[in-house]
Amino acid sequence: MRVLYIGQYGAGSTSRMRGENLKTLLAPTTFEVIDIDEPIRGTRQPFRSLGWRFNSGPLIGNIASFIRNRLEGTYDLVWVDKGIFLGANVLGEIRAGLKVHYTPDTAIVFNKSRLFNSCIPLYDYCITTKSFEIEAFKQKGAREVLFCTQGYDARVHRPIDPPGKRNGAVFVGLCEPSREEVLAKLIEKKVAVTLAGQNWDKFVARYRNNPSLSYIGKGVFGETYAALISGSALGLGLLSKRFPERHTTRTLEIPACGTALATERNEDTLSIFGEKEVFFYRDTRELVEGVPALLNDPQKLEKIARAGHQRVTRGGYDYLSILRNLLRKMNVHAE
Repeated sequence: MRVLYIGQYGAGSTSRMRGENLKTLLAPTTFEVIDIDEPIRGTRQPFRSLGWRFNSGPLIGNIASFIRNRLEGTYDLVWVDKGIFLGANVLGEIRAGLKVHYTPDTAIVFNKSRLFNSCIPLYDYCITTKSFEIEAFKQKGAREVLFCTQGYDARVHRPIDPPGKRNGAVFVGLCEPSREEVLAKLIEKKVAVTLAGQNWDKFVARYRNNPSLSYIGKGVFGETYAALISGSALGLGLLSKRFPERHTTRTLEIPACGTALATERNEDTLSIFGEKEVFFYRDTRELVEGVPALLNDPQKLEKIARAGHQRVTRGGYDYLSILRNLLRKMNVHAE
């Protein structure tokens, strides 16, 4: 079996985690990776920004040429992870028995990519983790749409025994107004918050003299990320409010790392967890009021952490289990 995997394959990326698990399951004779991180890094910053924002310019051409130059013959399976830069002209040139697209992000209702939209009818399967986009995929001409939850990598996201858990909360993710509001209120209540992620500069500057905030940088990945989550008492699974997000990778990664998860109560999270397996909240007020009390009850925190960890590790939410199930639905043999 010849498999081609196209995506961003940098160390610590979830795309690479999915690729490595897919390789384990398929055990192909050939597993080729076209890592588009290389042409992205090789494109000058102004053109990189143009490509990300408008799906046009030198970045798109560089990625297309990079992919074309690495195609070799016919593949049994081509798996594209987050193909927002891949146009129909390039995808149409790839000879394969089966073409699959997977995205953990919104792709149609939000974060639209004209290039990806042009490719949707060309894929044999489109896989989404966003239940609210299933019908949108079908309306765009998708042949088959498969839904799965987000996942975690069991080789990375696991309890890492630190000297002692900090008595505080942790959040890793992009800055958004709703998230700023939550973290500001927690800090003002003197809750110790460890923060990492993009675009937090103004927020961090505002609280630079507040000892309750510890900002550790724009990116935390792989083992470092797992150690950070494991070393915290409570993980904040704050969902995006830019679109109707119902769960995210943090929803599974935090309990997989053995840390108690605080998450919004909605249909997705309720389908994954029971009432005693996470700290559910309905709104910002309930979250901000509940966190200090929870942090002051280490026994309850430990029970939640243990129950949540058992739920995700025994419930088939790791990438290996999720991908095995998807391959089965596509009638592709997996180990």
